[in-house]
Amino acid sequence: MDNASVLAGFRQFTPESIRAAMTHCRANVAEADLCCREVLRACADNPGLLAEEAARHELSCALLYLSYRRDQLAGPDLLRLVSQAEFSQPLAETDWLVRNLHRFLAALLDPGEITAISALILNHNLATEVREQALLTYPFRLQENAIEEKLVVDEYRRLLTAAIGKKRQDDPRLWMAAAINAAVIGGNKLRLLLNTVLDSGLLQDQTTFSRRIISGIFQIGSQHFRDVFRKEHRGHLVDIDAEIDGLFAPPEAPAAELPERGEPKTRTEPKIGRNDPCPCGSGKKHKKCCGA
Repeated sequence: MDNASVLAGFRQFTPESIRAAMTHCRANVAEADLCCREVLRACADNPGLLAEEAARHELSCALLYLSYRRDQLAGPDLLRLVSQAEFSQPLAETDWLVRNLHRFLAALLDPGEITAISALILNHNLATEVREQALLTYPFRLQENAIEEKLVVDEYRRLLTAAIGKKRQDDPRLWMAAAINAAVIGGNKLRLLLNTVLDSGLLQDQTTFSRRIISGIFQIGSQHFRDVFRKEHRGHLVDIDAEIDGLFAPPEAPAAELPERGEPKTRTEPKIGRNDPCPCGSGKKHKKCCGA
């Protein structure tokens, strides 16, 4: 099998053809690295190529391989690709390529390039799902111990301050997610800023719901929500066979404990344990007060 056969296997896009191509790639890493980087570079040069389904399949497989290799030489081209509005136009938010974008960013970007991630989040020309995926890179890197918590807290502060300062309409779902993540990770360090965010109008029709969630985080503590992040964390793409199965699996349902894109599915308030302090402020356990 040569590089042309590898790309043909990617484009054929069956579990069997992809596995055969990946087996060859892992046995010939130098050639495969160059081949998959070139696929990514071509899309970054001309994102209009992704209008063709076969090109999207080829890119998905190339990114799977490059992320498995954690090939940071591919990072600049990935950043260049996703920074273009044309990247997401032919993609649905449920596509594997979109749902795993934060994992690609975490694997291929240099850990010090946090400002590049923030630039994606602040880019109003990009689709909300791309910006949300960039936002997910922060907790991902924290879970992988690839970045210091203080740096993430500082970046949340910068992002939220910049969003308030722009004073323009933006998708409130994105900033609701940013505010809730900031509350969980930043805690009291960001409490005053989060109150400003809630009062600023930035969250628009998500303000009331966000206020309840953030209030609950500060009342019962962030550990429950950190546990949710930990439970949902899938880590780097290290098992190619499992990831190939994921290429053909339907998207997983979002976790019920956290809001999905600003529209909660199963509850309108944070889950409160029976032994947690009652959020009414009585000082009693929830099971002895409002939860009785």
